[in-house]
Amino acid sequence: MIMSQILSKYIQRLLSLLCLTFVLFSCSNEDDSISEVQEEEHTVQMLFLAAPPTYYDADDGSEAKTTRAATADWPDGARLYLRFNNNGATGTATYNAATKQWTLAFKGNLNENLDDTCAVWYFENNTIVSNIKPTAAIYHTTSATYLFHNDVVHLRANLKPTEARIRFHGTPGTKIDIINWPHYSSFNLSTTTLVEVNERSVYTLTVGSDGYTPYIYGHNNTTINGVLLNVEIDKTPFSRKLTSSQFLLGRSYSTTVPTESQVAAGIWSHNVSLYRTFTLSNNGKTVSFNMIWIKEGSFQMGSTTGYSDELPVHGVTITKDYYIAQTEVTQALWYAVMGQSPTSNGSKWSSEYGLGNEHPAYFISHEDCQSFILALNSKLSSQLKSGETFRFPTEAEWNFAAKGGNKSKGYTYAGSNLISDVAWYKVNSYDIGSSNANYGTHAVKTKLANELGLYDMSGNVWEWCYDWVADYRSNWQTDPIGPTSGYSHITRGGGWFADAVDNRVDNRCWSEPSYRASDLGLRLCLGAPIGQ
Repeated sequence: MIMSQILSKYIQRLLSLLCLTFVLFSCSNEDDSISEVQEEEHTVQMLFLAAPPTYYDADDGSEAKTTRAATADWPDGARLYLRFNNNGATGTATYNAATKQWTLAFKGNLNENLDDTCAVWYFENNTIVSNIKPTAAIYHTTSATYLFHNDVVHLRANLKPTEARIRFHGTPGTKIDIINWPHYSSFNLSTTTLVEVNERSVYTLTVGSDGYTPYIYGHNNTTINGVLLNVEIDKTPFSRKLTSSQFLLGRSYSTTVPTESQVAAGIWSHNVSLYRTFTLSNNGKTVSFNMIWIKEGSFQMGSTTGYSDELPVHGVTITKDYYIAQTEVTQALWYAVMGQSPTSNGSKWSSEYGLGNEHPAYFISHEDCQSFILALNSKLSSQLKSGETFRFPTEAEWNFAAKGGNKSKGYTYAGSNLISDVAWYKVNSYDIGSSNANYGTHAVKTKLANELGLYDMSGNVWEWCYDWVADYRSNWQTDPIGPTSGYSHITRGGGWFADAVDNRVDNRCWSEPSYRASDLGLRLCLGAPIGQ
């Protein structure tokens, strides 16, 4: 009797578990089906009768031609990107030139039989919005309206240019390198944001048989109240300022290809090279590295939200332009100069902490770096200009560059407020459980650059500076270089073993001149010797 009761209870429990499993499985399937319905893509016809948008003639008559003659026909495969404001639905409409019809594919739900608003974007000559070229025209409106009725979307939109544009005229076949052109590099439909190009860029235009280059599209840089044209022809740099009144939204502008005669006439001037590329062939390696131009300027150094040694916040003016390396010194460059990896104290590069030509050099003391810089200046003397030398950056020079110089957007880290965008640090290089797949240093330029096109100024390896450590002072300082002696040199930038708080651009650290570590390296500076 007791055995039969136990068996009966066991069977009842088993049946209950089976029922519960069935309910959970049914709920899971129901949730999945709901999710699938929410993510389902719908395809409908779209009626849109507006002609393709064009650019206007410039007010000053400097450019007489528009993109094309007025036409009602869109190019085959043209795409419109739509975001429907009141419900979050997004979609892409594609034009078929043969049938003269639009097809709209969208996710989400549209309000039926109700006039509603939407935003619309069109990228002419560019179908991949995650990689927008400077030769792509961008048009948009945030005040379009639509009506969804009987599976047809009726769109009413007046698309207008998002940027101004410019082209060059001159001798056919002339090639012009456009340096650091201010344009948008990508578009995110889900957040409806255009992302500005955020690193050093070079685009080559060629004057065609009609005497003109293609247009490039860009926008005013409010920092300089206009657009600075920086170009190179056969490696000769030229510069010209277009004011905000000249470079107008939706307008076309034309300018001559720079020549020496135009420099003499004051139309163009010779600017400094915005970047310098150096190449060294030695010890079986050929290595090229870039130095980025940093224009003199003023900034606030220190922080009220960090450690006590970051106080007091004080003003600093840097009066001389200088160059700073786009990345840390790599293992390839160190080997090309020194002929070996660091070997003192049994320290050497290995797969344990990151090994490879593009990994930063580490286990290098301040004293090691002095020997490296001395040798580098000797080996590259023919590529240096009179009065300049490779050297350590001062702490102020490092900090100014890390913050983005005159283009600074006030980020917490070098190039972003989100550390994972720009830095290899403790969370993504050390705290990863037992696998250690990402342990140690990482190849340079594998995270995003800052406003000046500099990589890894937060994270990867700490970087030696020239200065001996000292407390900040409250008074405004000009070209500070720290005390004349001390016990430790400043290091900056954080590293792969450091927490997020220590990878901030305002954080300071220091080490004795002989100290070596697996997360300590060097970033070169190029300019006049310190103190001159």
